[in-house]
Amino acid sequence: MGYRKISIYLNDRGILTEKGSKWGVTGNYVYSVLKRFKEREERLKFRKKKYQPIRSKMWLEYNKV
Repeated sequence: MGYRKISIYLNDRGILTEKGSKWGVTGNYVYSVLKRFKEREERLKFRKKKYQPIRSKMWLEYNKV
């Protein structure tokens, strides 16, 4: 199903956007919402990822003046 058909489907059932307006004719708003949802899912997946700790030697250097 294309973005235009999704926007028509949502408008026919009276489902409004988060701002309270209709979904538009071209489907650009539907595309944007789905794109942001996918990006959010990827960010959450990245945040929940577990990493192994890496230990290394650490030292402090300074120069006497």
